[in-house]
Amino acid sequence: MASEALDLLRFKGRDALNRIDYQKYGDSPTVKYYTKWKLFDKYLVNPGICTSIGLMVKSDFEKVGIWKYSAHEDIYPIGKLIRPDESKVIASHFASLRDSLVVEIRDAGDTEIKIGDGLGSSSIHARHIILIVEKRINANIIIDATNYENDALETLFIEGYLGKRSKVNLLVLNSPPSGTPSINIFRFALDSHASLNYGYIGSGGLMHHQDDLFILGEKAKIMAGAAFVSHRGRKIDYVSSVIHEGPGGESHLSSQGVIFEDGYGVARGMAKITRTGEWSKTVYEAGVVLLGEGGKGYVSPMLEIDTGNVLEARHEAKEASFGQDQLFYLMSRGLNLEEAKYLLTYGLLSSKISHLSEGLKEIADEYIKKLFLS
Repeated sequence: MASEALDLLRFKGRDALNRIDYQKYGDSPTVKYYTKWKLFDKYLVNPGICTSIGLMVKSDFEKVGIWKYSAHEDIYPIGKLIRPDESKVIASHFASLRDSLVVEIRDAGDTEIKIGDGLGSSSIHARHIILIVEKRINANIIIDATNYENDALETLFIEGYLGKRSKVNLLVLNSPPSGTPSINIFRFALDSHASLNYGYIGSGGLMHHQDDLFILGEKAKIMAGAAFVSHRGRKIDYVSSVIHEGPGGESHLSSQGVIFEDGYGVARGMAKITRTGEWSKTVYEAGVVLLGEGGKGYVSPMLEIDTGNVLEARHEAKEASFGQDQLFYLMSRGLNLEEAKYLLTYGLLSSKISHLSEGLKEIADEYIKKLFLS
C-alpha cells in the first residue's frame, strides 16, 4: 500500500542527506565527535529503500495491536519525535525506510519485539517502531536487537508514547554487527503520571551510536540504566538524555561502560529541566571502567537548568580502572581470564538494571554474562 506520509519522509530524508552534517556542533570542550562518523560515510552515498520491515513481534495479540504504519497512517504519527532533518545519519534512515511497525499495547502483559533480517541489498537497513502504550496499562517490553546482518549500516529507531498513568518496564538487548557501523535512537513521550523503567544492555560494533531522549509530562517518572561492554576492537558512543517539559517530574539516568584492552567507549548525555518543568528532580550518573591496557573511555554527563524552581538537579562522572594485579589474583584462584573480568565488573553493570521488573532483570543478568563469557 502506498503511503503519502512515508513518501514525504523519504523525500525529506534524501533532501537533508545532502545538505546537513552528522552533528550540529563540532569539537568543543563540551560537545565532541565521540562517534567516528567517517565510518558511516560509504553507506550514505546512495542508499536504496529496504525490501521489508525487518521486525517481528511475540505477544498476546488480543492485548496488543500490531500492524504496518502504511495501513493506518491517518491515525498514528511518524517522524514527530525523531525528525529527518536532525542529522545526516537520521536523514539516511528515513531515506531508506520501507515502513514502520506500529505496536499498540492495550492491556497488561508481556511483549517481545525482535529484529529480523531480509531487508534487501540497500546499504542501510532501516527499522522503525511506533510504540504506543494506552493509559493506565502496565506492560513489560523486550526489544531484542541481537540478530543483525553484517553487510549494511543498521539503524533502529523507536518513537514511543506512554499514556496517562501507564507503567512500562522496557529492556533493550543489543549486539550490533562487528563489521559495520550502527545507530539506535529511542525517544519516548510520557503523559502525566506515566512511569518508564528502562534498561539497556549491549556491546559496541565497528562503531555504535545510541541516543535515548525522554520527554516528560506532568509528574512523570523515568528510571533509565545502561550497561555496555566494549572489547575485541568494538566501539560504542552511548548518549542518554532527558528533557523535563512537564512540572513535577522525576528522572534518574545512569550509564556504565566497561572498556577492555582494545575497546572504545563513551558514556555521555544531558539532563535538562526547561522553564515549564518546575519542581522537577533529575540525577545523571555516568561512568566507565578501563580493564587492561590500551582501551579508551570517556565520560561527559551534563546538566542544563532553565528555571530556579527545582527540587534536585545533580550529575556525577566516574572513571576507574582495574590493573593486571587484580586479574592475576583472581586467575590464581582458578578463574580463566574472561571469568575474572566478569567477576570484577558484573556488579557495576547489573546495578544499572536493578530497577526493572524481576522477570526482565533475570533476562538482563543472563545477557550480561553472555557478553563476557560467550
